[in-house]
Amino acid sequence: MYQQNYNPYQNNAEIVKRYFSSPKVLILSILYFVSVIVTLITTLAEASWMQMIKEMMNSIYQNSSPRSEADAVIASLQASTVSSVISSVIVTVLIAVAFLLIFLMSRSAGKTPYAGLTILYVLAMISFISAIVLVSISAIVFIIAMIGAIASASHSSSSSAGYAVLGVFVCVVVFIVFAVVFIIYTASCKNFYRSARSSLRSDRLDSRGASVYGVFSIIFAVFRGVGLISLYIGYTILSHELNAYDRRFLPDSSFFAFASFSTVLQIVIMVFTAILALGYGSYIKNQKNRPAPPAGGNSYAGDYGTPVYQPAAPDGYWQNAPQQPYPNTYGEDGANAPADDRNPYSRY
Repeated sequence: MYQQNYNPYQNNAEIVKRYFSSPKVLILSILYFVSVIVTLITTLAEASWMQMIKEMMNSIYQNSSPRSEADAVIASLQASTVSSVISSVIVTVLIAVAFLLIFLMSRSAGKTPYAGLTILYVLAMISFISAIVLVSISAIVFIIAMIGAIASASHSSSSSAGYAVLGVFVCVVVFIVFAVVFIIYTASCKNFYRSARSSLRSDRLDSRGASVYGVFSIIFAVFRGVGLISLYIGYTILSHELNAYDRRFLPDSSFFAFASFSTVLQIVIMVFTAILALGYGSYIKNQKNRPAPPAGGNSYAGDYGTPVYQPAAPDGYWQNAPQQPYPNTYGEDGANAPADDRNPYSRY
């Protein structure tokens, strides 16, 4: 379909819509919905396991004081688990709905995925602010611990005090590395969705944060994979090393299977997210390298929705054009033709 006057705002919106109409966006939405179901099932299995631990602790200690302490610890764990699951489910549902909106609106004529990208941008902004706050609080705690360890070492001549300071120092270094990585990850996520969102209503295409977010998504997916393998190895070793009495405190195989499946699902989501982000960055880069349409030219969508530009017709073109194969009722120079019929592109 031809477009007489090139509109960069409309063209950029169509470019962004074309990318987010990809099936991988729908796959991400489905994966997030499945993640909600798996989270609920895992939570029920975890609650059953914790209740079993509580009953075993009650049978062991009966009316002694450790029993009340165990009850208090388990009750606090159950409360924290419920609150974290509720917040996780709400956020996951919002993300799933956002990706579904992006996919549907990108495939709808006259609509844009602005609402879905706005939801993802707001959630990413909240995650970024939360990361800053969490890192700041943790940094204060580590600084206090470092000061305490140094003060304790200065009043002690034993080698254990020096090892304590070294241990705290190593923990601080590891914490700084993970804090920087986590902040960059959340910041790149925020920038990615903001750039896609702004490109819908701008005359310039933006892909800031897309490549960084994709790379760090792969890194975090690898970390989760390593953690899952380590957990499986540890669970297998404990299952064989512990006696039958102590093995009762381990989660049963069904709970471990659901927890493992949930982790694998999160890894798959991160991989698809990385593909989406890296693909967007490459796609926008290719679109920026396309030649700009000539001034006053026409454009139309070619095969597979690729924008194709036509130069404006030179003066006198329509008067010198070949005659129509049917009788011309407008005169030899087209003087009697209506204004719209002089240029066949104008009707579009």
